[in-house]
Amino acid sequence: MSGGFSFLGNHSQLLLFAVGAVASPLASVCDPWCNAFGPVRLKNGFPFHSNGALTRPSTGVLRTVGAETGAASPQTLEADLGNTSGARRAMFSGAQISLYPMADDFVGVILGALSALDPYRDRLRIETDDISTLLVGPPEVLFPALRDLFVAAAQSGKHCVLSAAISRGCPGEPDDPICRSDAFGGPVGPLGPRKQAAITAVRNAAATGQPAAAQFSLYVMGIGDHMDEIYGCIDFLKQSGVYDRSKNFCTKLRGDTGAIFSALNEAFCRFGPGAGHVTLDVTVSANSPSAV
Repeated sequence: MSGGFSFLGNHSQLLLFAVGAVASPLASVCDPWCNAFGPVRLKNGFPFHSNGALTRPSTGVLRTVGAETGAASPQTLEADLGNTSGARRAMFSGAQISLYPMADDFVGVILGALSALDPYRDRLRIETDDISTLLVGPPEVLFPALRDLFVAAAQSGKHCVLSAAISRGCPGEPDDPICRSDAFGGPVGPLGPRKQAAITAVRNAAATGQPAAAQFSLYVMGIGDHMDEIYGCIDFLKQSGVYDRSKNFCTKLRGDTGAIFSALNEAFCRFGPGAGHVTLDVTVSANSPSAV
């Protein structure tokens, strides 16, 4: 029997389901960890957990309630919001993710992988529910955290799949100081140098020793030349060393997990408007029993 989960936050309330079971049992297996981070709160009528680094009060203005390690000060955010250059160095960025170990002992695989997020927790805001987990933070923290979580699960030797919707610059989200980054938000240079910089970054990515495959789609929102950016990204991928093939609606990658997540990071940050809305729809798989 295989299983999956919507995981984590530093509360570590773990919601598990069994695939193919007559009824999907829902279990909280880490109540002592949940209790250590205070009572469950409700958001839109549902249980809600967060690491508490930031909250957004009803006025819509961000309010700091804890340390902002690795994030910009509210003064920096105010300067970003008030600039006239078009830069948005603190624009909202994050991912909704779910991790699925295809194994009878999926609980053990999940619990064994959680510690991979520990080095990043003070620079991410983490919220979870019964569907997915939200990680909010800058891409230079977000993508390494996703990479390390996936590698930790995949090193179990079990077939593991990570599903993620990754977004930056959504007009429905306020800019957030925890997302402060120099990787995006500024003016966009010519496409050629951006492609070359992306190729170099992927080729120089540190190897993890964990092979994987991935497929993803890039969505560039709100600009008339969006296809130029998408074609530029595809051209970069074909020269990156992890390109496998084009598929309907997406591009397939194959290689070391470190290089794959580096390619995803480059696609996310270097293509599309620097201060605009860009999303990725991502699936990453390791140890699949399916023939290639």
